[in-house]
Amino acid sequence: MASALFTAVALAALALSAMAYRGSRQALSRTHPVRGTHPAGGSFALQVMEGRARRSISDDTREYALLVELANDSAHAIAVSSVALRVTYRTRANFLGAVDLQPDVPADKGPPVRPLLVLPAQLRPGERVTGWLLFRTVNVIPRHCRVQDYALVAIDAAGVRTLTDASLPALLAADTDGTGPATWGWD
Repeated sequence: MASALFTAVALAALALSAMAYRGSRQALSRTHPVRGTHPAGGSFALQVMEGRARRSISDDTREYALLVELANDSAHAIAVSSVALRVTYRTRANFLGAVDLQPDVPADKGPPVRPLLVLPAQLRPGERVTGWLLFRTVNVIPRHCRVQDYALVAIDAAGVRTLTDASLPALLAADTDGTGPATWGWD
């Protein structure tokens, strides 16, 4: 009886891991920009155009740069008050975690190389705004983990959240400390 139960649990775990693998492969194969739509009817859109990540293993620094487009497709003005980068990760012990990073305001070191998106952003009807958002974290995401995905969460002045997938292949490929051992997740 117990053997049949263990077999059923093992088969369910295998099916879930196969679905997760298929989902990660689909995310990695995506080459087009990702677009999220405002839940209240498509009046505001958030699109990730490009992304870059840099990882320093010695001091566990992670830096992200995302080219973002905000678009107001409605007939009234929208004020976007904040945008956060949600990084979802899986630890070696197979625990799932997430952290929301706020945009990093770089110290004034002269003109920026990339035009930055200024928040809060006031969007008139039909207006589109494009700019880079920079995020930085040190010792927040566990060192030896796998980043599962990224998402951008925009909050407007009314408190409405707009979520879009930001799992671009360039981000996922750069945000790693190498391949894990063959026993990854068994400990």
